[in-house]
Amino acid sequence: MKRGAFALRFLFSLAHTLYYRYNNIVCYTKPGLDADSYVVYACYDVKFVGFDTLVPGLTPFYVSRNEEGRYYIRDWEHNPDEAAYANEVTAQEDVAALYDRIRNESAEILAGDEELSQYLSNYLNDMMVAVGEALNEKENSPESTEAPTESAAAQESESKSEPEASQPAQT
Repeated sequence: MKRGAFALRFLFSLAHTLYYRYNNIVCYTKPGLDADSYVVYACYDVKFVGFDTLVPGLTPFYVSRNEEGRYYIRDWEHNPDEAAYANEVTAQEDVAALYDRIRNESAEILAGDEELSQYLSNYLNDMMVAVGEALNEKENSPESTEAPTESAAAQESESKSEPEASQPAQT
């Protein structure tokens, strides 16, 4: 597994300590490289564990139809053409405006909730340290295909938060 993929999976494995619920999910789509494929931008409001404030977020996906006719989220990291195409689509004016809107709304909301803003800042710093430690540990141990499920930072954060959580997202 590549270093970037490992880091991302490790972050996702820890995210349950941060996210509680998603509301107001809306998906914007752009055509993909192939028929029945799309670049999807899922926009939502996320509620963080221990806070009532909803913060806008956005997560991009590359979606394709499989042989059974069902859509699934593709891992575009392993397909350089899809990754490059998704980056091109993301640079388009309408998608860039979507990212700007979400970024500005998030900043405005966080400016009005200093406690949540500080919590997220501390959490992100803790996660960067945890990812760095996990990457160092991975590089210094026999090759593994699985990301660690928890770290000291995650266990500490988990003990301070509500027990119920949802799936991770990128903003």
